Amino acid sequence: MKFAILLVCIGLAVAAPHRYVRSADTPNINGTLIQLKNYANVAYWTELEIGTPPQKFKVALDTSSAMTFVPSADCDVKLPGCAGHETYKSFKSSSYIGIGAPWKYNTNPNIAGFLSVDKVALGNLSVPYQTFAEGVSLSSYALNQSQYDGVLGLGMESTDKPNNFMSNLVKSNQSLPIFSLWLNKDPSAELGGSLLLGAIDTTKSTGTQATLRLADSGTNGWVVQLSSISVATGNAINIQGKALVTPSTPFLSLQKYTADQLHTSYLGGRVISPGKYAFDCNKLDQVPNIKLRFDNSQYLDLASKDFITVTDSPMGKFCLSNIEGLPTTLPGDIEVVIGSVLLRQYYTIFDNNNAQGPRILFGTLKA
Repeated sequence: MKFAILLVCIGLAVAAPHRYVRSADTPNINGTLIQLKNYANVAYWTELEIGTPPQKFKVALDTSSAMTFVPSADCDVKLPGCAGHETYKSFKSSSYIGIGAPWKYNTNPNIAGFLSVDKVALGNLSVPYQTFAEGVSLSSYALNQSQYDGVLGLGMESTDKPNNFMSNLVKSNQSLPIFSLWLNKDPSAELGGSLLLGAIDTTKSTGTQATLRLADSGTNGWVVQLSSISVATGNAINIQGKALVTPSTPFLSLQKYTADQLHTSYLGGRVISPGKYAFDCNKLDQVPNIKLRFDNSQYLDLASKDFITVTDSPMGKFCLSNIEGLPTTLPGDIEVVIGSVLLRQYYTIFDNNNAQGPRILFGTLKA
């Protein structure tokens, strides 16, 4: 994952329930609305409390993992992921229970530590005995570039990870097994977005653009099947691969050879470094839109204006692509990662409250 976040004030709130529905199929239950902060459309995050008395941490939302983690007080401050971050101090919490079992982050071997148990709270929701990970080996450069401390694991529960935060909220009747996500496109707005636990905000969407069943990836991530990527000019690239849907990265990440082909052959872009691409700022109106096709039948659109970031520097203007190239597949043979560059364009519902099995729904945003 790629993160680059500066310090922003956090806010949490519970909104009025009248505009929420229980799931995509059944109405009328209150949800808990968690406000998010947005730094430059790069990442979206909120505040989590751990321990008694509570220790506060800034956490990004991650649907690739079922495990929540924050830096440990035992973390080596010389490592890039430890320096400058809040650390969990178990000796200051009267509700701490030690486990000590080793832990590694599923998509980044540079992030590792051990498991602990303590009270964990998000907004007005809390789990008294929540397993989480204390990060000790945090040599990831990406974490050093962020001003949040760890991640809130919103991945699927499994037999080997039966104790994630969302499933414990469900078991304690604090939430239904569904959450929905709205990401603000305006990085200057005070409200960066919202995570709604247990319900759907019907004021955000005019209807469902796509309903995608999960693919079997052998991971805890919310993974779907991506068939192809087509370009408005009529060209298409066959993918037929698994795609992880997560707001924890700002990019649409493809296999490097696919991203190279997409940019240089169809989008008019150029390679500026391995897996990174740019466009001629004077020809942005010539960059075509793209369309992602899932399960050979359903589509999501991504306009070129939404996957190009224009930045100014002393050296001039740069027009960078938010579609990147991955050097290899991720665990579970995941070839594609669909991040906030696409999720900002839709109201995204992660629904594990459906009789036919878990699914992700993408709703068309209201103007």
